[in-house]
Amino acid sequence: MKLFLSLLCVSIIASCGQTDKGVGDTGAQCSTDTAKRELGVGESSELAAFMRHMDKSMAGVKKAMKLGQKPTAKLDFTSILTASPTKEGITEEPDYVSYAQVFLRHVEALNHTPADSFAHQHNLVINSCIACHNSFCTGPIARIKKHLVNPDNIRVAH
Repeated sequence: MKLFLSLLCVSIIASCGQTDKGVGDTGAQCSTDTAKRELGVGESSELAAFMRHMDKSMAGVKKAMKLGQKPTAKLDFTSILTASPTKEGITEEPDYVSYAQVFLRHVEALNHTPADSFAHQHNLVINSCIACHNSFCTGPIARIKKHLVNPDNIRVAH
């Protein structure tokens, strides 16, 4: 029995460095690093990195609002139309472009919104993110929803 287990372990370890292209096999090696590279884990497209940048920016806006402040820096998210996506061609799809344009209009309006309606306009920006992600990439929706605020509980100073 020990001999069988030893041989089994040796054969498993030896096979990790080899690629077996059997039926239903993708040809991926056992190496975790190789799998990460092949799957793109740990690597980001420009669009994914830009989405994380927008997430941090909107978290900062929410934090400022909770402190009663209106951010003075103008948001510029126009790269949403030009950043290279993970899935090639997605940013050229008419639906994506439409969602992105609506989002950019809401962001531009937020940049010029007076303090008394800032929280409401902020939520329009966030809801436009959610609408797009409902169609294209549902994974981060829960994270995006965390940026929503209750306008009745936010008092932004003029």
